[in-house]
Amino acid sequence: MAATAPGQLWSWDVTELKGPARQRYKLYLVIDVFSRYPVGWRIEHREDTAMAVDMFAIAFTRYGAPQVLHADNGAIMRSRDLLDALQAAQIEASFSRPRVSDDNPFSESLFKTIKYDLACPDRFDDIDHARAWTTAFLAGYAGEHRHSGLGWHTPASVFDGTAAHQRQHRQTLLNRQYLAHPQRFRRPPRAPEIPAIVGINHRRTTQPLSQTG
Repeated sequence: MAATAPGQLWSWDVTELKGPARQRYKLYLVIDVFSRYPVGWRIEHREDTAMAVDMFAIAFTRYGAPQVLHADNGAIMRSRDLLDALQAAQIEASFSRPRVSDDNPFSESLFKTIKYDLACPDRFDDIDHARAWTTAFLAGYAGEHRHSGLGWHTPASVFDGTAAHQRQHRQTLLNRQYLAHPQRFRRPPRAPEIPAIVGINHRRTTQPLSQTG
């Protein structure tokens, strides 16, 4: 499946964060695949279907419902209550193929980015510490992180559509530089493109998600 605009395809997963001693916290995280923008998250002591349903209800109210929600095959992802909530919102549920470990790459990539960040504690002092740190990290990731897969734009600017104007501004500056100093360039410079289609196994998909509906 593939998206050609924000809001069409979301991906989500749950990962574990270490607390003191043997305590473990669960980070639920939902992202818009086209922009990599985090549209919903929460940290709790356990995986719980009701908490996941509540997280999505808040995200749908704030951003609107996507056409497709992708996840792996965990029990909470396939829970009846969550699937009923998706059906009520007219969202198609998509799941990773059995025994394929890399079918949810966007969520896994962001989890890796979080855990490998140099400022990420090896262990959090308590759940409030984990929530506060993650709040700050995701705000910076969304609004400040220049993503290589987004033409060096931020997830927030791709999600809200301002990246297209930013790219045009970059191109205008490059055009001026080229006209002023053509000898410095082997060819006219081009600002990196924002990908037109982004998806999960989209090369196996015959049609991208519709931009309407």
